[in-house]
Amino acid sequence: TVRTMRPILEMLGIEHHTMTRLDEAHFIVDRTIKQAYLTQAPAALILSPLLTGERT
Repeated sequence: TVRTMRPILEMLGIEHHTMTRLDEAHFIVDRTIKQAYLTQAPAALILSPLLTGERT
C-alpha cells in the first residue's frame, strides 16, 4: 500500500511522487522521467487510491 511504500522509498533514498489527479499525471510523469534520466537515479511513481478508485 501507499502507506508502506513511502517510508521504504525514503529509507532507500529513492525520489518518489504520488499522483492524485489525472490532470496532473502527464506533468508529474514527464518531470519524474526526465529527472531520473538526467540524474541517473531511480524514481518511483505512486498512484493514489484517489486516482485508481481503489478503496483503502
